[in-house]
Amino acid sequence: MFFGVKNYDQVLPVYIIDPKDWEIDAFGHTKTGSFRTRFLLESLQDLRSRIKHLGGDLLILQGATEKLIPELVKTYEAGGVYTSKGVAYDEWHREQRIRENLDGQLHCFHQETLFHPEDVPFDPDRAPDVFNQFRKQCEAHALIRKPFPIP
Repeated sequence: MFFGVKNYDQVLPVYIIDPKDWEIDAFGHTKTGSFRTRFLLESLQDLRSRIKHLGGDLLILQGATEKLIPELVKTYEAGGVYTSKGVAYDEWHREQRIRENLDGQLHCFHQETLFHPEDVPFDPDRAPDVFNQFRKQCEAHALIRKPFPIP
């Protein structure tokens, strides 16, 4: 949202609850369980409240993200879409499908991991397989970036 506000006079904060995030994965596990769902809903309620306090609102939709985003861009004649960079397999593929439908209007930023990929002391594609090795290398060498200011 920081970059959207920085680049445009008007922004439309949107969160899409995509049913695919509640499906069963390839290993037979529910992608999003009840505790995570509750946390998400409470977080969205808090975010909406904070945005309203700043004079805006949060549009919450349910459906296929890769379908709804292009529809919103067309409906609102949006100049760009600013979102989190997908880091997991499913999110990365969803991002690619959205990108194909937006003709260069999708701008993604790393914000869903503790460390920015450029700040870890190894090639992110070759991260240690064992968490303790990852943790020790990052504790010794990586920095945690400051959050973006509230727009």
